[in-house]
Amino acid sequence: LTPQEVVFPYFVLKELGAKLLVTTNAVGGIRKDLDAGDIMVVEDQINMMGTSPLIGLTVQRSENQFLSMQKAFDPELIALTSLVAKKQKIKLKKGVFLGTTGPNYETPAEIKAFRNLGADSIGMSTIFEVITARFLNLRVLALNIITNPSADRHTGEMKHAEVLSAMQKAEAKVLKLLEGIFNQLCQKILK
Repeated sequence: LTPQEVVFPYFVLKELGAKLLVTTNAVGGIRKDLDAGDIMVVEDQINMMGTSPLIGLTVQRSENQFLSMQKAFDPELIALTSLVAKKQKIKLKKGVFLGTTGPNYETPAEIKAFRNLGADSIGMSTIFEVITARFLNLRVLALNIITNPSADRHTGEMKHAEVLSAMQKAEAKVLKLLEGIFNQLCQKILK
């Protein structure tokens, strides 16, 4: 799929009235305190995908063709998530997500370079979706589910089965957190 095909559903959701995007992903933990099972709220992102899903789209606007990504992740949604996690006694971490194209795991040298760039977690998705959501004026909350330590901290060969197993173990905690977030959002909307 092209980046534009990947994000097409977000244009449909916007037309249907969507106001925000809450997304999760499975990622590797670059930062040394991020271990399998941790949940990290994304405060910022680094696009290492090599492209943007907005190429060819923004020129259709007569103005505002260059999207600001300064506040890509909504501070109010991050604060709400922190409150919910605290009430639920879920330890929440915060940081910067870096997205690559994959479909391979990174080398230890790449991870060291990405750490030097300021990345805390790494994955193969989400970047295009966040850029598009901001283009559509959707508020964004992204939760990284840490499934494995990154290549330079990993012992043994990295395998997809490890990611799937970690996601399965974190499922109940993630669902509980998301339910709490959505309950809080509904209460705000209904007030």
